Amino acid sequence: MKRTAIVLTTCLLVALALVACSNENNAKEEARETIVEEVAKPFEFVLKDEKTAYPYGERPDIEATLHYIGEEPSTIEFGESWVTFETRNVTEDVTYDTPVTLPLQTATLQPGDTLERTYEFFGEGEGIDEDGHFLPGTYEVTAHISFGVVPEATPDAEAVKRAEAAAPSEQPSEPAPIPFTRTLKTTFTVYDE
Repeated sequence: MKRTAIVLTTCLLVALALVACSNENNAKEEARETIVEEVAKPFEFVLKDEKTAYPYGERPDIEATLHYIGEEPSTIEFGESWVTFETRNVTEDVTYDTPVTLPLQTATLQPGDTLERTYEFFGEGEGIDEDGHFLPGTYEVTAHISFGVVPEATPDAEAVKRAEAAAPSEQPSEPAPIPFTRTLKTTFTVYDE
């Protein structure tokens, strides 16, 4: 009888220790941030997720950053933003569409300039409650970075003379922007408190 009581007490203490360690690991997991970086000269891209786990009801804190590391100013063209976010519920295998707008915008970046964009989610469907909160599960956020680098046009004197002499319909067209695309991903988990 004593032996059974000792074995049961030992099992109970081991179980309590495992639960305590599990809670400690969950807290550590929640506090850890994820940073994904890619350098493609003259640009540096960073996707930063403040935590890898969020309690139900808390919005993920994810930010994309574009840092210009070139030596001369550069002009880029893009739609609504130079980055769009796509969200996928890995648990339910559902991808939420990202709205894309077409108005063209430009930005001239000086050496050292940084553009930032915070992740915002406006989806609905499986894995999302009526208030727009992520239900417990695993989610993947993909940052689609896409813009065009406008080439610097430096026509020579002869080309300028020919263009001035040509009829307006024969004017040389602007050089097309050079497409620049990258994709970065991060994953987070939503858990019940």
